[in-house]
Amino acid sequence: MVQSAKELVLYRNQLEELNKKVGVESKISTLRVIEALYAAIPESFHDMVENAYPVFVQTMTDAATGLRSTLMHNIKKNTFWIFDDIPVPHQTFLPSASQGTDDLCLSLLGYNNIKNKYKQCPKILYPIGEGDEASSQLFQSPAMIKVLSIILYGASSLQAGKPTRSTNGRIWQMDAITPGAIACAAVIVRYLLSADGTFQKEGDKSGIPYSYDINYYIQIIELTATLTSTKCTLNFYNQNLFL
Repeated sequence: MVQSAKELVLYRNQLEELNKKVGVESKISTLRVIEALYAAIPESFHDMVENAYPVFVQTMTDAATGLRSTLMHNIKKNTFWIFDDIPVPHQTFLPSASQGTDDLCLSLLGYNNIKNKYKQCPKILYPIGEGDEASSQLFQSPAMIKVLSIILYGASSLQAGKPTRSTNGRIWQMDAITPGAIACAAVIVRYLLSADGTFQKEGDKSGIPYSYDINYYIQIIELTATLTSTKCTLNFYNQNLFL
């Protein structure tokens, strides 16, 4: 396990160069969606995708924006329950509060007041009490499980433990965790603890590059997929969300 943790850090360091290629990463993110669509439809429709690429991009972007707004509204309403394991005081998430000046939130986000920057893999992405750079438990955060539970099964799943009616998880026919889902949960929990007013590509107050970091997290998971630590992380999500 120690060896796996060291390898994870090595892979992460190797990805640092990619951190300088924001424009390239944005295009890669879009192309991943197009590639998935292209592979999923019958071959007879491939020409349509190839010839109408901008139209597909805009259509998917518009749909995703509307869905994102609804999902984020549901998640924000349950922010206290998402972090009740820590616990973050309830008043921290009242409309009148400012997470941007809350010491606990800043600590969980890995804020460096000298550099005025946030760590890319802060404490909140690890199990409670963890957070070491060399930890093999990156992304094994209870808060991330709860975020995905709300997205897939609704807020009631935090109490009920399992869905009782039609849910996004069933509609999307999702029965196993994906790197993209984990990465999405990671940036959402960071956003919830930040002072940012809306969930955009980059935090309006924190400056956290959410869109950029989500691709970075996906790369970490994909490049370390054969490591024991990453397999344990995937199993952690599958057991908590799909069994």
